[in-house]
Amino acid sequence: AASAEDADAIVAAAEAAAKQGWQTSVNIGMRWNAALHRMRQELAAGRVGVPTEGFLRLHFRTWPRQWQLQPWVAMRAEGGALREVGTHFLFGIHELFGHGCIKRIK
Repeated sequence: AASAEDADAIVAAAEAAAKQGWQTSVNIGMRWNAALHRMRQELAAGRVGVPTEGFLRLHFRTWPRQWQLQPWVAMRAEGGALREVGTHFLFGIHELFGHGCIKRIK
């Protein structure tokens, strides 16, 4: 969503679809990422132990990057790197460790 209003409209449409028995989804390719798949296997096999804490830090030399011309993602006030890139990594973390595993986003 490019704005809060767009996000609200998307949620309303998904809720209306659910009432009619329809399913909706968002295509986030991280679910099929080879590294995420491997980490899932390693965790399931017990080869990496039990993680107790983790950190995700995003740093880009330049933001927005040259090819990102959309004003809705350009600066921190619009969500910046967290909104454009971080959401994919947060999705991956959620996939690996389950609901409620993310305690704080700063």
